[in-house]
Amino acid sequence: MEKMKIGQILVKGGVINEKQLKFALEKQEREGGRIGDILISLGFITDREVIKALTEQASDE
Repeated sequence: MEKMKIGQILVKGGVINEKQLKFALEKQEREGGRIGDILISLGFITDREVIKALTEQASDE
């Protein structure tokens, strides 16, 4: 089973919406960087929310 991506986990959890994720992914494609860091810099999420999503992703392995 393929592990869920961080953005998918955040959308599924209601932390961000699809539009916010798409915006962040486009920025990532243009500028590079980690999606979590980009979402934080855009003010969409907190570092705590990224850690929670990473923990969820790791537990799905």
